[in-house]
Amino acid sequence: MKLARNVDRVLNWHILSYPRSGNRLVTTLLDFAARRVFSELPGGGSDDTTRGTRRAWSAALAPVTVKAHPLGASPLPDFDPRADRLLLVLRDPRDAIASHLSDQMGSRLLVTERQIASATAVELDRLHGLLDTVRSYPSHMRLHVNFETLTGAEGSSFAAASALLTEVGLDQAALDEMDWLRVNEIAGTGREPPSRRQQRLRQRIRRAAAVRTSRAEVRQFMATGIWPGPAR
Repeated sequence: MKLARNVDRVLNWHILSYPRSGNRLVTTLLDFAARRVFSELPGGGSDDTTRGTRRAWSAALAPVTVKAHPLGASPLPDFDPRADRLLLVLRDPRDAIASHLSDQMGSRLLVTERQIASATAVELDRLHGLLDTVRSYPSHMRLHVNFETLTGAEGSSFAAASALLTEVGLDQAALDEMDWLRVNEIAGTGREPPSRRQQRLRQRIRRAAAVRTSRAEVRQFMATGIWPGPAR
């Protein structure tokens, strides 16, 4: 592992995402590459990372990478005043919502199509609220990365990880291919694979989400600030 020579000037990033969109992978990558203190805001959940901490992030002495998901009705947790930039992690919303809701609803004995449709609509509102909030910040303060680019073929995913390190102020030399494999191993620790029942439920939820949104809509929104398609 080669430590980046410019660690002292690395910006502090407030890493945001809808649940199950790759926040954990991105946070692990930056923390691993920069050897930085990791902090967590309400909404991330202590079970969402094996290395997270609930101590008051405002009291941390070292620069931090702050991780957060939308919490309740609020699309964006309190913004850390020490964070210089917002980093939004995007995943195909059909997959993100299906993964998140299948976790939330997987223990129910019966899940109806009506319940799925209602829950999907609520989660889309949360996602849209998060995107609107991030978009309200000046363009120089925000960056977004697609989860799919970090989880593609082995060579392309490493190239995407290296490019992200450069964009956030770290030298690409801070990460080699063996380090990237280790980052993926750490980020995947503690999560059980979905059961067959959860997989079937996930497919049903994904179909419901696909009726309402797509990754192409998210990409267009981030490029233009306008959510395409009919009003929901």
